[in-house]
Amino acid sequence: MLAESPDWWRPVVERILAAKDYVGFVYGFDGSAWKRADYSTEDGFHSVGLPALSFEKSRESIISFAQDAPGLGGSAPSPAAVEALIAADGDVTEAHVSAVIGTSGWDPAAGAAAARKFLAV
Repeated sequence: MLAESPDWWRPVVERILAAKDYVGFVYGFDGSAWKRADYSTEDGFHSVGLPALSFEKSRESIISFAQDAPGLGGSAPSPAAVEALIAADGDVTEAHVSAVIGTSGWDPAAGAAAARKFLAV
């Protein structure tokens, strides 16, 4: 399952297996794109529709989710704010999140902190 995968994947997978958890597929983000360990079995990853698969999927997912933000009063978020949030990547700030969801109702600081945790993984 880990043939031709980056060396940094192995410790993570081995830790999961040591805990006797099941591993059905292995993916990793290299900083620019998701990579899959080289195996021929269809694992359903593309059918899940994760936002990280493309810029467009990320944009659609953020817009869909943010439309429920109380701070927007039922309006869609600004396309420019959504694009700035995506472009910020792991350097998401409270201002990026506030621009997308508004400043009332949801906690922009918590959203930005959660986004930055992906850098620590």
